[in-house]
Amino acid sequence: MDPLRAVDASSPTRSAAALEPARPAGSGFAEKVRDTLGKTNELLVDANRAAEGVANGDVDAVEAVLALSKAELALRHTLTMSSRALEAYQEVMRLQL
Repeated sequence: MDPLRAVDASSPTRSAAALEPARPAGSGFAEKVRDTLGKTNELLVDANRAAEGVANGDVDAVEAVLALSKAELALRHTLTMSSRALEAYQEVMRLQL
């Protein structure tokens, strides 16, 4: 008897991961990047609304400054990650195979 078949025969049920359809490689990373960009955009829109609210007198200045600070921090983080991703891509392209 083939030893590999003996091991396979001892576990007749397959794991749930083996039964799931395979996702394309990198789809998890792409989803995370898309979600992060969406959240950054939401913070920028909220900051814009807060600035308009201050101009109209509907929003307290402290709340507007807080919203603007959150948006600025998220945008800086996004730009930093974009720069690092570009640098990593350029480094990979410089590799000699």
